[in-house]
Amino acid sequence: MSARGATGYARVMLLFGSILARVRFAPFAMLMLGLMGVTAGRAVSVIPPEFADLVAEATQIVRVRVTEISVRWDPSEQGPVIHTYVRAETLKTLKGASQPTVDVRLLGGQIGEVSMQVADMPEFEVGRTYILFIAGNNRTFCPLVGVMHGSYPLVLDSATGMERVARSNLQPLASVDDVALPLIQSGHPAIRLNAASGLLADEFEAAIKKELSRGGTN
Repeated sequence: MSARGATGYARVMLLFGSILARVRFAPFAMLMLGLMGVTAGRAVSVIPPEFADLVAEATQIVRVRVTEISVRWDPSEQGPVIHTYVRAETLKTLKGASQPTVDVRLLGGQIGEVSMQVADMPEFEVGRTYILFIAGNNRTFCPLVGVMHGSYPLVLDSATGMERVARSNLQPLASVDDVALPLIQSGHPAIRLNAASGLLADEFEAAIKKELSRGGTN
């Protein structure tokens, strides 16, 4: 594992005007976000993890199909906050305990005219399949390793009928080394949504299993 993984930090950098803070990606991250006032339009910038760290830091790695998305107010020590809840059917478990469904809680969402948005938070779509790297569910503001770097939607290759892996911005994932590259905005012209250039889902999962066997975990 690299030095990044050994520290136990995801090095989430929060920028609020002239304030620059380093927050440990751990159970008290939600508390820190509340104290620092994460609100609409506030950016969360994350140093992308290496592939080995992505696999090692996840407590659960699953292929899932999203079945339901709901949003609700929840109490917190700083007052009510909005959470988005994503429920998904488990199609395959690569690491962690196998469960028929997975429920992921994300900070932010919209209820009526009230919107609480955290920039760069991964988005989900009912019916779409994803490979998720989960850690700290229900304890952190985003229970995915490296926030948006822990979500990999699968895109259908129309030419072959096979599923290929994309990053959370829908840019094709050409190799496992690319997980460590910075993400660009989904609307950026540099993105070419050519599914055929992405890894096959089975290839990505084989690489995950290989990394797990190297680290002696499952």
